[in-house]
Order: sequence, then C-alpha cells, then structure tokens
Amino acid sequence: MLISLVLITALVGGSPQDPAVWTLDDCIAMAARHNPTAQKAKTGIASARGTRTRALSGVLPSLSVYSDASRYSSEQVSFYQDQFKISRNRYSAGLQLQQSLFDGWSSWATLGAASAGVSAAQHSYQATLSSVAQDVASRFFAVLRAEALLAVATEAEAVATRLLERAQARETIGSASRQEVLRAKVQLYTDRMERMRRQNEVSTGKNALLLAVGMEPGSLFTLQEPLVGLPEVPDLDACLADVESHPSLRAAQENALSANKNVTAARATRYPWLTGSASYGWSDVELPESNDEFRDFDYWKIGLTVSMRLFDGFSTKGQLQTAKARAKDADIALEEARLSLRHAAQVQHQGLAEALAQREVAQMALELAEEEYRLAEEKYTLGSLSFVDLGDSKLALERARVNLVEATFAVRIADVGLAEARGRLGDVQ
Repeated sequence: MLISLVLITALVGGSPQDPAVWTLDDCIAMAARHNPTAQKAKTGIASARGTRTRALSGVLPSLSVYSDASRYSSEQVSFYQDQFKISRNRYSAGLQLQQSLFDGWSSWATLGAASAGVSAAQHSYQATLSSVAQDVASRFFAVLRAEALLAVATEAEAVATRLLERAQARETIGSASRQEVLRAKVQLYTDRMERMRRQNEVSTGKNALLLAVGMEPGSLFTLQEPLVGLPEVPDLDACLADVESHPSLRAAQENALSANKNVTAARATRYPWLTGSASYGWSDVELPESNDEFRDFDYWKIGLTVSMRLFDGFSTKGQLQTAKARAKDADIALEEARLSLRHAAQVQHQGLAEALAQREVAQMALELAEEEYRLAEEKYTLGSLSFVDLGDSKLALERARVNLVEATFAVRIADVGLAEARGRLGDVQ
C-alpha cells in the first residue's frame, strides 16, 4: 500500500490523499514494473543468462589448485629380514590448467544454443509486456467506458426527475392523471437503479485496472482520456508484414535456433575429443623447510589427451534422438506462432473496420434520437402526446447514447488489439 501511495504522490505531485491522474502510458509503465506476470517473465531472462554463463565453461580454460596430505603403509620383503612394514606421510600441492581444444564443436554449439536462449527470453519478455499492456489498455478503456455510461445514466436520472416534477405540476392543475405521476416515479426509480449499477461498474473496473497494473486495491486515481481522434484502418498487408517482427514470433525463432544448435551439440559426442593440460606441482614425503628443498621436488607437466567414446550404452544415440525431436517441435511451434499471429492480425484488422462502421451508425442513430425526443417533448408540452410515448422517446434516446458509448470504446479496444497483434502496442496513444 505504501508503494502505491508513493507512486500516486509522485505522479500528481500532491499529498498522499489526492487522487492520481493516470494516462494510458502511465498505467502501462507501472504494469511493466509491478505486474507479477511481467516480473516472472523478466526472471526468465536472468535464468537464461545464467545458462549462457555456465555454457562458457566449455570454451574457456579451467584453472584449479590442489593439495593432498596422506599417510600410507606397505609391507616389503628383504633378503636379510623376513618382512618389515614401512609407514610414511605423503604431501603434494599444485596448479592445473586444462583447455578443451576440440570436442566436435559441442561446447560452441552449446554456447550458441544458450545465447539463442537469452535472446528468446528477451523477446518472450517483450511479448509478455505487450500482452500485459493490451490487458491494461483494455481495462483502462473499460473504466472510461463505465464512467461514460455512468454519465449517461446520471443524465437519464436527471431527465426522469424533471419529467416527474412536470407530471406532478400537471396533476396539480388537473391536466395529468395520477397514473401518469406513478409512471414517472417508476421511471425515475428505474433510472436511479441503472445509475447505481453503472456506478458499481466504475468501481469494479477500477479494481480490475489496479490488479492489471499491479497496485494495491483501493488506491485512489482518475484517468485521463487520450486526446486523439478515431483511428484509421491500416493496410492489411502492412499489418501482416509487421507480424514478422512480433516479439512472440522472434522468441519462437530463437527457440528454434537454440533447439537446432542442441542437435549439433548432441551429435558432437560421436567425435574424438582433444584436451590440453598443463600443471605445476610439488610432492614429497616431508614438508619443505626451505625454498631450495621445495624446488628439489617440484615439477612441470604438459600434455595432450585424446579420447573417444566407443560405446556408451546408446546414451549418445538417445540424446541425439531427443534433441532432433525437440528441434522439430520448435520448428513446428515457430510455424504455428507465425500462422496464429497472422490470423490474429487479420481478425483484429477486420474487427477495427467493423467497430468504426458500427460507431458511425451509432452516431447517426443518436442524432436522429435527439431530434425525435425534442419533437416528442414539444408535443407533450402542447398536450398532443401521451406520457407513455414521451417515455418511449426518452428510452430510445438513452439507448442511442449507450450504443454510441459502447461503439466508441469498442473502437478503442479493437485498435489496441490490432496494435498488439502487429507487435506495435507502443504506438497506441
């Protein structure tokens, strides 16, 4: 809770009790820092880097120090004595340097696979951030949509209050029946319940946004709606071209590269291995008391070792079969990701076009409903229209306003979905 209050204070520059004013960019930035899903994806990069660091051991030399202190005994036979036993101490110490000179390129293939794994983890993290940003943006616009619908419901309640007052005034002068007043009261209570329901939707939507952002529930904030016009429908071919640079697809490509390098590493165990080593040490039955005494028993050793597996119980064969299967699976996953993203881009592209068309229709319907209600109210004032018909006109106007709000934010959400499918969610304002 303290972190939330500090962030809110930093954003608005006021006291902790003042509600923060968040833009869409603010919400996405906070989600990148605090959303648990984004944080878990970030730890994947650290894990992949650890794997790459460990893979470096195959191509870098290893330097070790050793020391030993032991006591041994042996029985020896002499011509002059039947048998005697000798016990003595043995001390040794030294440095040893080893370097793999050739291992069938296994070490380099393993390092390449690990490096591709790091790149895959980074792209996967970006894809996760994009997915989290889409969720945040959808909930951001859901709150704005709920607030707009609350404004419509509040206006409808205010209109119902005025109609009730007018009906009561007409009843007083005898130009309206008691039934008309009761109907006006029912309409007022109905609109009041709708306003309360919309108010609850705002509260629920804000809590959902806080969850997506990774903030504590109950944090105070208000949202600033982006001051941009309606988006245009981009070219479909451009959208499909953008898919090739989508973080999810890039991650799948790197995973396939890593899997194929692991095949090379598994195949390399069939080849001979060449290892070079150099060591400097000392060994004696007594600890040296001077530098000269130490040098009397020190030694250098340089050598090459060639080894090759002749039979390992089919371990190499099994590893190679597993690596090939995983490589094929990674290649299939790559094509699956590409196909899925292209379909998603096309669906979102069509969805945006339909949402814009529906909003245009909703805008025209609202203009007609406003004109129709204006005429109905004039006729009701003149006494040539019943209260029931006026209520129907009012209901039609409210429905038209709700439809326009729904259509407007459907456009916003569709624009977010298309941007995520293209891998360009950062372009959304």
